Amino acid sequence: MGATQNDRDSDSYDAELSATSPAYYPTTPIPPTSETVTYPTYSTPSAPATPANWYPDPHSPGILRYWDGIQWTEHRSAAAPSATATVYNNVVVPRGGGNGEVAIHLVLTILTCGAWLPIWLIIEIIKAVTR
Repeated sequence: MGATQNDRDSDSYDAELSATSPAYYPTTPIPPTSETVTYPTYSTPSAPATPANWYPDPHSPGILRYWDGIQWTEHRSAAAPSATATVYNNVVVPRGGGNGEVAIHLVLTILTCGAWLPIWLIIEIIKAVTR
């Protein structure tokens, strides 16, 4: 089969627009300038600085040494005694149930629309005082 008119037209068009042809570039190139171009420089963020304060001396346990934010100074101090945990030997023994007394008083308070509540409180106060 022979080449069609469209094939011949596209071949000639491709030949005309080669990379070396001025028609290949849609705009004219920008001429170079003599200006110096500076680009921003980026550095990696450094670790946050340790603030100036009294810290445990890395070489002498029990001693505090002053860090001025850059280096250790010669200022030293005795460390405050550490707090010791206080141990209590109190044993808590839960009391036994009230043999249903609380349930009875609660039911009576509900059935009497609260009229039994003052009596219940007086009974509980007397029990607490006599223990």
